[in-house]
Amino acid sequence: MPVMVRLGFDRLVRGCASRVATLAVASLAAGCGSSDNRNAPDGGSPLPGAVVTVHTGVPPALLAIRDEASLDWRLLTPSTASTFDIVMPSGPYRIAVVCAAADRDGVAVTEYARTPEDDATLVNVCDPATPFDVTGTVAQSGSIAFAGNGEGAAGATNWFFDFQVSPGTFDLVLLPGDFSVAYDGIAIRRDIAITGDLDLGVIDLTKGMQPLVPMRVTGITVAAGDVLRSSTLLEAGGAFVVLGRPAFDQSPGPKEWNAALAPAGVLRATDHQYLSVGANRPSTDGSSSSFRSIRREVHLGDPAEVTLPDPFDSVAFEMSPDRLTATWSKLPGESAVSLTRTEFSDDFSSDTSYELELTARFIAATGATTATLEVTDLPGFKAAWLLDPTVLQDRDFTATRRLPTGDTAAVGVGSFIDPTTTARVIGALPTRRYRERPVTGAHLFSGVRR
Repeated sequence: MPVMVRLGFDRLVRGCASRVATLAVASLAAGCGSSDNRNAPDGGSPLPGAVVTVHTGVPPALLAIRDEASLDWRLLTPSTASTFDIVMPSGPYRIAVVCAAADRDGVAVTEYARTPEDDATLVNVCDPATPFDVTGTVAQSGSIAFAGNGEGAAGATNWFFDFQVSPGTFDLVLLPGDFSVAYDGIAIRRDIAITGDLDLGVIDLTKGMQPLVPMRVTGITVAAGDVLRSSTLLEAGGAFVVLGRPAFDQSPGPKEWNAALAPAGVLRATDHQYLSVGANRPSTDGSSSSFRSIRREVHLGDPAEVTLPDPFDSVAFEMSPDRLTATWSKLPGESAVSLTRTEFSDDFSSDTSYELELTARFIAATGATTATLEVTDLPGFKAAWLLDPTVLQDRDFTATRRLPTGDTAAVGVGSFIDPTTTARVIGALPTRRYRERPVTGAHLFSGVRR
């Protein structure tokens, strides 16, 4: 029987950056902002220090800053700007960005804890408006990806798609075959300009198709109790795709995996392919899971041996309706930390997320061993942005670091909290989406999740 599947890409993009699937996707280029605007905090003179440029893509719902030595936030007025040059304090500081577009479901509140030595550019791209429909009919079984959207059909022909898209120029990635088994190849239609609704007509997935290139991944060791998840991913012109069925294995011992990459003949210099290998270890009661992962940008012919970081679960959570605190003893290496809390709608079509990101330099400068996510003290914070303590939530602690090899290593602990019970088994929940941000300085990708 033909099966239609929504691949989970339709809410991937927050502007030009997003999180996807259970594994890492590509880091995206900075510079999505526009409309230069030099700002000083309301109610006072600019604080002494360096200028930090914040790009939000579209005007944020709220933007605020504060000195780490103070509890008082200073509100910036976004108006119509999406790029902000902000004079920051001379010591550690925090920036908070709220993305809450009127025409999109969900709210994203992100707080950054940084130092003057961190990158002078911060990219937090909010959801753009998606006023246009891009439609078409796909002749064969397979998958397509376009402008952060994705859809597929296994065993079906002449299936219809309708993507909501923002203005811009994007690439269409075509993957004939069956995602649950293996794709037959790949083709990419480049530079499709979107200035209004567009009907792409009938799409032949096999036209211009080139075979995927096999890559043998070795050196993976899975400990007893671990669940291995691995995948290769492609980012091309605003499209994000998993190139074939991800590996899934929960038997202990050394592992090898037959992965696939896009061939050189379909790629541009601006495309990126990533290998993501991770292992989850559920707790005995199923209420939480520790995870560890390696993400690597790969090219054809690169070595494909992967060594996972050591497990990490030495973090304790304290949680109330408006507050989430994580406490740790020692982080692996010079790690950045991300603490997140996300509420999901009943059908998982939207979410409200809070996130606190501490750079490695901030942790070193302040000696932090705790992180507290509490955003309701932001000036101008609206009641509509509050989490609902009666619905399903996800909480995560992730420590990330760049290895000498150039790989990004991530370790952490997370759990889904179901208010109708004490917890819900992690494996029974839908795939978690990712917001993706640039990997710059100590701000690293936040890792593999279940």
